[in-house]
Amino acid sequence: QNLTDGVNRMKLFAASTMSAEIIMAGGDDILIRVESKRYNKAFVEQLAESFRSTTGVNCSFGIGRTVESVYLNLRRAKASGSGNIIDDEVE
Repeated sequence: QNLTDGVNRMKLFAASTMSAEIIMAGGDDILIRVESKRYNKAFVEQLAESFRSTTGVNCSFGIGRTVESVYLNLRRAKASGSGNIIDDEVE
């Protein structure tokens, strides 16, 4: 239940702070789309903290301009340790 609550809080926060479009959310995974001009790494860090405070576990983020780069960045974030945000393609 904590994972579901954490994902729901992330969805609401992302939508309200970055006008994010929720593409998919289920289990402990969430895929969102944010216009690059609305992207803010500090908001993503707040998403991570909100998830951690709700669930007691860390989450990793992969951020990029394409689905492929998002996936690769997520794999890199998870491989380097939980709680990482990899967004090297986003200015």
